[in-house]
Amino acid sequence: MALPPPRPQLAANLIVRAADGRVSLTTLLRHDRRLGRVVWPPLSAIHRRLAPGLLRGAAARMTRGGVR
Repeated sequence: MALPPPRPQLAANLIVRAADGRVSLTTLLRHDRRLGRVVWPPLSAIHRRLAPGLLRGAAARMTRGGVR
């Protein structure tokens, strides 16, 4: 899944892989300008905190009611 860049200075790809009852999320980020290098560190801390809960929530929904 490729998301449009949140800012022109950043380009991001999120790769979600599900296999054998496990889910992994890989975030690939490219920052072309200095502003991107400044913006990403605080955003990455938030991303690392939120991503596991989002994946757990998605897995719980899929287990309860199937994929919509």
